[in-house]
Amino acid sequence: MGTLWFPGLNEHSTGICSRVFRDVFHKTRAQNVQATFRVSFLELYNRRIHDLLSPDAGRQRKGERASLEIRESRKQFYVAGETKLDVKTPEDLEM
Repeated sequence: MGTLWFPGLNEHSTGICSRVFRDVFHKTRAQNVQATFRVSFLELYNRRIHDLLSPDAGRQRKGERASLEIRESRKQFYVAGETKLDVKTPEDLEM
């Protein structure tokens, strides 16, 4: 995942995720596009999937976190139980 934006850092010091989100938001605004954004942050480590936005993610050590499962429905794949956040501005992604 890239480093999120922090006050005092310039554009080139921020992570790739922050720059991509900011660019997508600015382009949709500039083109007057109505869009809804929903994000999730997942970590795949040792064949286990961890939800980095879960309220318990910061309190549990890596080995203790519950692993999520990939499922298939109507020819689409998804991660069961992942946390999704509705995002309206790039600043909503600053954690």
